[in-house]
Amino acid sequence: MNNYEIFLQLHQQPTPFIIANAWNVKSASRIEENGYKAIATSSSAIANSLGYEDGEKIPFSELLFVIRRISACTSIPLSVDLERGYTNDLAELNDNIRQLIEAGVVGINLEDAAVKTLAECGVKRISMAVFLYNATYKHLDTLVKKVNAEQSFTSLF
Repeated sequence: MNNYEIFLQLHQQPTPFIIANAWNVKSASRIEENGYKAIATSSSAIANSLGYEDGEKIPFSELLFVIRRISACTSIPLSVDLERGYTNDLAELNDNIRQLIEAGVVGINLEDAAVKTLAECGVKRISMAVFLYNATYKHLDTLVKKVNAEQSFTSLF
């Protein structure tokens, strides 16, 4: 199986999988060494590690460099926090995603952060509440009981 197929399978299993965030090659390598099945990136952590604020303040070319290095130095699936895509142009967004795919990325997440557009539609408040998939809720009770019984979070990893 290739990394795309592995990542897809991780999303389709009956129990949730835990994915850790990386911000450089060292953190990504540690994630892999500790038995995680996939790596995610944190836009904030990558930006901050290079002296930028979060919120697409890091140039896409610098983000891409970090992603290429992480991908080259690890072998498990890699998913990237792409913020809002680092552009407002659809063709450029497609090109950014293509470059990530060519770098070995198998998943991305995009923020739906069109604040001005939302305000124009009358949205007055956006909740940043905790988001859990239904599949997570299904197993959460059992997991919490196991963590309490073992007095350890090892069952999470």
